[in-house]
Amino acid sequence: MARFCTRCSMHGLLPKLAAIQFMDLIFGQLELEECDDFGELCRLKELQVLIIRSCEGTGNWATSLGELRRLKRLELVRIREPFELPVSFGGLTALQYLKIESCRVCSLPVSFTNLTNLRYLVIDEIVSKQAISFDSFPHLQVLQMRCWAIADLPRAFRGLTALKSLELHLEEPQAVPDVFGHLDNLRRLRLRCHGLENSLVESLGKLTNLEILRLESEDRTSELDITLDSESLRIEIQGQLAPPGILEPLVVYLSRVEVFDLVHKHGSIPDFGHLQNLRSIRVTCKGVEDSLLEGLGNMINLEHLGITIQGQQTVGDVFGGLPNLRTFMLVCNCVENSLVKSFKNMINLEELIITIRGQQTVRDIFGHLQKLRKFELDCSDIENSLVESLANMINLEDLSIQVKGEHLTTLPESLGQLAQLRKFSLSHYNHLTTLPESLGQLYQLRELSLSHCNHLITLPESLGQLYQLRKLSISDCNHLTTLPESLGQLSQLSDLSISDCNQLTTLPHTVGQLSSLLFLTVHNCRLVEALPDSIGQLLSLVCLDLKSPALHFLPESLKDLPQLQHLFNTSRCVNPSLAAVENVPQVEYTSCGPSGLGIFYVTGTGTHWKRIESSI
Repeated sequence: MARFCTRCSMHGLLPKLAAIQFMDLIFGQLELEECDDFGELCRLKELQVLIIRSCEGTGNWATSLGELRRLKRLELVRIREPFELPVSFGGLTALQYLKIESCRVCSLPVSFTNLTNLRYLVIDEIVSKQAISFDSFPHLQVLQMRCWAIADLPRAFRGLTALKSLELHLEEPQAVPDVFGHLDNLRRLRLRCHGLENSLVESLGKLTNLEILRLESEDRTSELDITLDSESLRIEIQGQLAPPGILEPLVVYLSRVEVFDLVHKHGSIPDFGHLQNLRSIRVTCKGVEDSLLEGLGNMINLEHLGITIQGQQTVGDVFGGLPNLRTFMLVCNCVENSLVKSFKNMINLEELIITIRGQQTVRDIFGHLQKLRKFELDCSDIENSLVESLANMINLEDLSIQVKGEHLTTLPESLGQLAQLRKFSLSHYNHLTTLPESLGQLYQLRELSLSHCNHLITLPESLGQLYQLRKLSISDCNHLTTLPESLGQLSQLSDLSISDCNQLTTLPHTVGQLSSLLFLTVHNCRLVEALPDSIGQLLSLVCLDLKSPALHFLPESLKDLPQLQHLFNTSRCVNPSLAAVENVPQVEYTSCGPSGLGIFYVTGTGTHWKRIESSI
């Protein structure tokens, strides 16, 4: 098949071809891009493939299309103006492939139904409120369209028995009934509309060859989103009402997929625990029926389980039969003490995330989980025995504890036995006054975060022994007055962030020894009035971010920072010589404050600076 392709204007092109006897050549495929004049396109009687891209409008090609009776493939891509397909378009009876992409078609002609040989039909958008009919396309295998409505449902799809892929976006505000249940060959179904009738959802179980499913209902009372692929099934119900028996027709898919994700925030979830092939389940709901919890506890092949209960339900000992479980997330209002029995059997658990919203003191029910690598606990209070048992989690790499209670004032020295710990986060430990010296034994620690520890006064000098530490974040520790001098020994530290520590007065002089530091942030530390001159020794520093109201001085040593690219200062900082900042190459600097202080905005990069009087 001969092929011709051009990006230039087509003005006069076809007559030229005739003049040099190219018109005798049978053009099999013609691709036109960014053309504004299509000449006598209709003279290419033998054309079988025509592709037109990136044109301003239809020009004169639209009226010529009906003459190309041998055309089998037509692609119109990125036609910038909306256009009509002419009545003569119905004369393309040999057409098998029609793709109109990134275009807006005003409407389809009545003669469109003459294209009975179509196998592939894609139209991105039909602008008018036209109801489209498909009952005359018995060979259609791929259909993708966005339009106002489908004419004569459900008869419109009755003859599309060859259909393998269907994607529809319907604008009309009405529910769609069961129109797909007889499409036995369907592999891919994506439907977005304003509502789904129960009969449609119930018919899904008939589509046994379905591999990809996505249903999106925009009805405000019963929003439904179903997604299926070869490995997973996800159902999200946003509205107050769910189609009754939503899970029953989907059992045919649940029996073969390995991942099931169900979100129903306004209702309870029934039992599907008999589906033994599932490897991963995540459920978010208002409540869970007891039969479901009991059924989940017997799914011996389950490896990943996540349950979020937004109601007041209490969770008891129902997960004891999950010996292969590797990750478990539970978010609920309260747990029964008997839950400890379940965790005794989870001997292969590697990741555990527990959030208890109610007022409950959590007992030691996790200490025997020696394979645990990640542990996150968020609750109102915990017993001392639980904290002591952390030392038994010898493979722990990521530990996050958020506790709002009053029982604990310290952490045990046994914390230092977590030799594999790489990430440690401590939050809302309101009565913690100090950290154990054994903190310095966590030699593999990469990240340390302390937040909302309101009674924490100081940090141990052993902090400087964390030679692998890359990131240190301290925030909302309102009684913290100083940082240890050993901070400067953290030779690998690249990110230091200190914010909302209202009693902190200064940074230690040794901060200048942090040779790997790239980012330094000091925010809302109300008593920090100046930075140490040793800041100028931070030869790797790229970003300095200062937002503290008491900070009045930027040290001259800033000019010695060769890598500094960003300096953000929104404090009321008055520097006797802004030249110390202006001479730093590649710096973006912003300083603002009351106009009475004579503050300047200084912005720019490199050696070209512009100084603008502040209007603040």
